[in-house]
Amino acid sequence: MENTETKQLTKEEQFAQLFSIYQERINKKYELFSNLKTDKEQQASKNNFVNVLKNDAKWTGLESLGLLELISRFESATDKIELTIADVQALYYFLSKIEGVGIASAKRIASAMQSFRHILDEFNSDTDALKQIASDLEKLEKELTEEQKKKFIEGEAQTNSSETQETEKIIEMKN
Repeated sequence: MENTETKQLTKEEQFAQLFSIYQERINKKYELFSNLKTDKEQQASKNNFVNVLKNDAKWTGLESLGLLELISRFESATDKIELTIADVQALYYFLSKIEGVGIASAKRIASAMQSFRHILDEFNSDTDALKQIASDLEKLEKELTEEQKKKFIEGEAQTNSSETQETEKIIEMKN
């Protein structure tokens, strides 16, 4: 009969593992227009998106800098457009403030929102997961001794268990 017991991870190993996952999620890039099949569709959506931001986005004061940065990144992108968490939040903010009049304006803005919808769904799912991971990290941090925290901060935390190594391999394969 095989020994099916698995080694329990130490609190330090659990913290290191969760922190690694948290960092991976925080640094995730969201690809805009990846849901569209052809280059022509992607270019048309990109142009519409830029026009909506240029002509319809409302801003006040320093928000103008964020809007100008987003537009600049969209216009300078030659291939795919990758967004950070901050970019997704900023785009959602500007798109949610837009008001319009008439059917043409409504169609243009609805089209821009539709091309952004898949990212927003993925982002919301990731945000929920990040909140849970942050909560788990906070609980583990309270259980760690000051010496364990110091080792982790200094990068000396040991993750030698086979389960931790296996998890890291799985994470690497997903990348």
